[in-house]
Amino acid sequence: MADTSGKQESSVTPRRVLAVVLAALAVVFMIQNSERVTVNVFGIEVTTWLWLVLAVMTAIGIGVGLLLARRKKG
Repeated sequence: MADTSGKQESSVTPRRVLAVVLAALAVVFMIQNSERVTVNVFGIEVTTWLWLVLAVMTAIGIGVGLLLARRKKG
């Protein structure tokens, strides 16, 4: 059934704007840190670019945040 209340929800919310701004800042930060680094990963030394380490850690943080933010439906 169609919504006849006349209200139209905006897809631009303060929460989404903040998410886009934070994502942009993270990308700029990663681009500025392009030197190679050595990282210990569970006892194994890995030499890679710092931006890659930052991108992986950002993805892990987003994943943890999404898992913790899940709401029960019902």
